[in-house]
Amino acid sequence: AGGDRRGAVGLSSLKGNNFEGEVRLEVSRDTGGVVWFEVVSYTRAAKGSALGTSGYLQRLHRKGLSGMAGAMAGIIRQEREMRAARAARQSVTSEVCHEAAAAIAGRKLQQQRDKENFEKKEWTRNNSGKGST
Repeated sequence: AGGDRRGAVGLSSLKGNNFEGEVRLEVSRDTGGVVWFEVVSYTRAAKGSALGTSGYLQRLHRKGLSGMAGAMAGIIRQEREMRAARAARQSVTSEVCHEAAAAIAGRKLQQQRDKENFEKKEWTRNNSGKGST
């Protein structure tokens, strides 16, 4: 529950690498409990690198994004299972609470009826010391 929750990380390439670029990964959960995963990135061949002339960068980029999406699918599946388990626990707890509240209300009602039906009796002592009516 609660409000909008999010976490993000940014990555960039190191000097001397064959690639230049940055990646921003963000995972967020909105107030409805829906999980969102966003990737913003750019990549290009570093100056002086021969890798930029082939489709290598595009293939590498697609492969990386595909791998991240596969990993996120497992996380989202686990989140969904946890949410379902929490809902089941809350349902059982709610049911138990309703039963307990009904039992308490029933006892109070019975006590009230007992008070209404109570007939006062006068007790007197006889010679044996025991009460009698």
